[in-house]
Amino acid sequence: MESINTSLVTQSLNFHGQQLQKLWEAERGEQDLMKHNIKDLNYELYNKRSKHLSFQDRGKRLKLQQFIVKKANVIFSKDATEKCKGSDENVITEDMYAIMPPLETYLNVDKQQRLKYFFENVKIGNLILGTIISKTQSGMMLKVLCTTGIGATVHYVADINVKAFCPVANIIPAVDRKGVSRSYMMNDSVCCEVLEVIPDTDKMVCGMKGSTRDPNGPAHRPPLGLVSADDFPLVYNGRFPEQEYANELRQLQASKWAYSNVADGIDHFKAGRHTEAFQCLNKALNIDPKNVEGLVARGALFANSGNFQKAIEDFETALKLNPNHSNARKYMGETLVALGRSYEEENKLEEAEKLIKAA
Repeated sequence: MESINTSLVTQSLNFHGQQLQKLWEAERGEQDLMKHNIKDLNYELYNKRSKHLSFQDRGKRLKLQQFIVKKANVIFSKDATEKCKGSDENVITEDMYAIMPPLETYLNVDKQQRLKYFFENVKIGNLILGTIISKTQSGMMLKVLCTTGIGATVHYVADINVKAFCPVANIIPAVDRKGVSRSYMMNDSVCCEVLEVIPDTDKMVCGMKGSTRDPNGPAHRPPLGLVSADDFPLVYNGRFPEQEYANELRQLQASKWAYSNVADGIDHFKAGRHTEAFQCLNKALNIDPKNVEGLVARGALFANSGNFQKAIEDFETALKLNPNHSNARKYMGETLVALGRSYEEENKLEEAEKLIKAA
């Protein structure tokens, strides 16, 4: 019998619910959990989570659970988990954490506010990357592009006109990646340390000699002086996936909040608490007007309450967003027929015929 961490398996089953247990037993045998002395499962956590799980993501959840079951011997291996516990927690490498892009690339913030925020937060000793925009006998003027450094927060400022002056006394010789010395040229990229911040003029004084570095500390990365595109932070170059920007993230968050209210509304509907159901569904659609499940549920509630016109409006909106939604199509047909019959009773035969044909 392979050695697996039964505590982790139990946590996983409690988190993913009965669906994972069924997949586990189908793949590994109905007695497998018992063989590993895994019993007394408690799905309370899953039941709490299930209210917030969207119907659309069920396929993704199923694939994840299938992966967990197929790779269980590796994922829950005692040897692997013990190695993780015994590893040196002080060693941190880039593959151990997500690289976060600057917030400025996500949010549409007023440039003056960003400028003020930048100068309030930049400190002496911080590293900056910039391009040379002018050269004089006294030094070089740089356009600051971003902050950088090991473990530093990257602030993107290329679009808000931050300037830094590097006095000639603080300039080191320019050496390219091949080790060849040359002169600094216009538009060269350089890395400097901040020596002085002048907030009132939106300028800084910087240098390349490492005067602010702790002698016993690590060397600057990237190195001071002439740099290339490869020395820029990964998060500086290129655009990020559209779904990771503020508007898309906000829509995703709104959608999740809305689904939670839809789930509550459906529970109230099934229990006959129509007033509470309307409150929850209206709240869901205020948060996310394009929530198809909310529109269909509220349409069904309107139809159940005899308000066929309102129900039809919700179903039509839902079908514009998702023309193949089976419940929306079904309820729309039933509601059109019900409204047609009510017109028949009122002797509005022409309107009734149109609705029944539409159904």
